[in-house]
Amino acid sequence: MAKQAEEISRLKERIAVYEAIFDHLDSGVYITDQEETIIWVSREILRHENAALEDLVGRKEYEVWPDMYPASTNRYKIQPGYPAKEFMLSFYSANGEKHDILTKSYPFFVGSDLKYIFSIGYDAVYSDRHIAKILEYRNKYLNQKEKQANGTSYTFDDFIGSAPAVRELISVAKRIAVRNSPVMIWGQTGTGKEIIAQGIHNAGLRREKPFIGINCAAIPENLFESLMFGSVKGAFTGAADQMGYLEAAAGGTLFLDEINSMPLFLQNKLLRVLQEKRFTRVGGHRSIEMTCRILCATNQRPQRLIESGQLREDLYFRLSAITLSIPPLKARKGDIPYLVDHFMRKINEENQTEISAIDPACRTYFDRYDWPGNVRELEHVIEYMMNITTEEKCLSLYDLPPYLLENAKKEISFNEREDFDGKTLREIMDSYERRVLSEVLRAHGYNVARCARELGIRRETLYYRLRRLGIEPRP
Repeated sequence: MAKQAEEISRLKERIAVYEAIFDHLDSGVYITDQEETIIWVSREILRHENAALEDLVGRKEYEVWPDMYPASTNRYKIQPGYPAKEFMLSFYSANGEKHDILTKSYPFFVGSDLKYIFSIGYDAVYSDRHIAKILEYRNKYLNQKEKQANGTSYTFDDFIGSAPAVRELISVAKRIAVRNSPVMIWGQTGTGKEIIAQGIHNAGLRREKPFIGINCAAIPENLFESLMFGSVKGAFTGAADQMGYLEAAAGGTLFLDEINSMPLFLQNKLLRVLQEKRFTRVGGHRSIEMTCRILCATNQRPQRLIESGQLREDLYFRLSAITLSIPPLKARKGDIPYLVDHFMRKINEENQTEISAIDPACRTYFDRYDWPGNVRELEHVIEYMMNITTEEKCLSLYDLPPYLLENAKKEISFNEREDFDGKTLREIMDSYERRVLSEVLRAHGYNVARCARELGIRRETLYYRLRRLGIEPRP
């Protein structure tokens, strides 16, 4: 008897688990017997009907939904061995709302006797909304993770910033995207030269054709010529018939990053190709038409490269029919909050985390720092902080990489003219953050909502920081 009672208890527990699972589904689930009498419905249906479970159990399906079209589940001629059929049902719930439900009904047989029918349905509006979310996420994921068919990963939308210099840069780049002239892009390392190059390709008439991007500094000098122009079998030891970058990019775009690293004799050969619009493979005799557009980039001012002999002046003038200059991050610090938020969203998606804020002292330090590695350095710093932070929702100065922590400590000591000897790093940072928050509160008349907007954090986060540092939000 005790064993039987224990088995019954386990069975009831298992049933409770199954019901809990059904109740947490966004779809509606209900079960009827062979006579169409409802014996159980999930919480989603109860919510739509504004009813309790006991209000529906024991009633006929057609009594609860008398206007259901095309019919109730038992009229679908469910038979043993036949797959469940999918139907679109329309009916009005108790609150008068019309519902279009995509549903499937499944039979449950005991032997050859139909005992129960359970139905699972999705509201069409719900389905449409989730399809839109899936497509939005898929597009975003593809843009971040996978190259498109033309070999690109970026468009102009991926260049984050609203500083006047950035707006002017994107405006000019969009205008020249539909042209065929060569473009020279220059900017410090990490400013986003390849994003601009791919943006030009994807905004132009060549976007369906290939984009071939190469870093000239990464190619050994003895391989450069054959990789650029291609080769014919027997041209040199181990040579095979192989197309080069100029052929692979036919009709599309060839992007030469760090072109000043290209050997000077190849710069001369490239100049002739640009002039004649034709080239030959290494060891070959057949003349091939050049049909790709050339974009190139340097991480130093072109004039400085010419003066140092790293870039031929005549090649520069041929390539720089259009010149684009990308400002360094220290020249557009107003874009830092947008970049930080962008990288945090991106890394949250990749790591399945929910870190949504960064404390005011950290944002202030970001504004003071000159970012010699530009946007790329900022992205790496944010990624480091989000991987090592011990806070659940908010990044702080304590999460900075070691080289920036030391820099922050020195800067705070210098700027605040305080003696921090004998204090821990946390005490130093708290002292600095306390000053920052107090100054912002006074500047905005202790309006917490306005201060939170100014600091780029949520009001709840600001209240949390104020409480932790013992600052009164009112004078």
